[in-house]
Amino acid sequence: MAASAEEAVAASPLTVICLVNYDATDSVLRRPAVTDALKGRTVANLSADVPERSRDTGRWAAEHGVGYLDGAIMTPAPTIGSPGGVFLYAGPEPLYGEHRPVLDALGGSHTHLGEDIGRAAAYDVALLDLFWTSMTGYVHALALARAEGSRPGSSRRSRRASRRSSRRCSRSGRGTWTSGRTRARSTRSPRVCRPWSTSCTPPRPTASTRASCAPPRS
Repeated sequence: MAASAEEAVAASPLTVICLVNYDATDSVLRRPAVTDALKGRTVANLSADVPERSRDTGRWAAEHGVGYLDGAIMTPAPTIGSPGGVFLYAGPEPLYGEHRPVLDALGGSHTHLGEDIGRAAAYDVALLDLFWTSMTGYVHALALARAEGSRPGSSRRSRRASRRSSRRCSRSGRGTWTSGRTRARSTRSPRVCRPWSTSCTPPRPTASTRASCAPPRS
């Protein structure tokens, strides 16, 4: 293990760095000793920040003779080294192609988005915006439902009750439906047509149900 950052970057033609933001990476990479050690080498910066910070770092790298790839990791830390990792890159395509075999060691999928150094950061921000907007919308919807007295599973129970009520419904009069108990009374009085039961949903009429409501012949 290297004893210092400058010793670490001097040990390889490619340095992969991923810190909390570009303030953190600048505090490491822009130290004079580290900058001197990086000349003629390449940095792949997978830290998270905004596109302008990526471009600023790209300009700094070019001024100091450092090859630079900017990138973003789109998946949680446990996916690194597994097929589930997703990595985005931006910067010179020949530089990306040269170091792709090493980057592949991180696992997962790797996508080069173009020469514009800020492109990977822009995709990162856009996709995170979609993710967090969706998540906050979902949480807000739950809060709204709770404020209106709705509880998880209540609609499911309501649908089950409606289906049970529908199964109890049967035809007992001309163009009308009532519950099973009313049907028992109406079969003794075929001329009686009951009103619609508010708890019943009528099944599809059949020839037998139409005949059961027809008035007897005189």
